[in-house]
Amino acid sequence: MLVLVSFYLATVKINLWKEMRSIYIYIYIYIRMCGLVNKGMVMVRVAMARVVQLLYTP
Repeated sequence: MLVLVSFYLATVKINLWKEMRSIYIYIYIYIRMCGLVNKGMVMVRVAMARVVQLLYTP
């Protein structure tokens, strides 16, 4: 009985660890994507500012 319980706990722990690892990977990818999007937005804003500057400077 105790062997079964410990075996079950071990498998659950391994599965939990796998789940946690995949969740961490998803969070990491999400953060990276957000960073890329933010960088892109900054680049777009800078480009817009440049265009406005070029248009409005006499």
